[in-house]
Amino acid sequence: GYGPAEYHESGQDRVDQLTPQPCWRGRYAETDNMMRLVILVAVTVILVVLLARLFPRFRTQLRRVLASPFVRRILFGAVLRLIRLLIFRR
Repeated sequence: GYGPAEYHESGQDRVDQLTPQPCWRGRYAETDNMMRLVILVAVTVILVVLLARLFPRFRTQLRRVLASPFVRRILFGAVLRLIRLLIFRR
């Protein structure tokens, strides 16, 4: 439940509280949020690739930005975090 709980000696009530609760659509909220994040990342990557193909000036600016080791490290860390989220999701 969502209110204050009375605990049984076995701790089963606490275990029931810690298990993921389905949201109003019958699915789990964590899975919905993760899917939204994956879809958002996919759409962003597709848009950047399309813009780079269609606009040569954008492509040169993108290459200049990606040449920076600082930006590459941030992007690489974000990709690793997304992969970790997908593999070790609960």
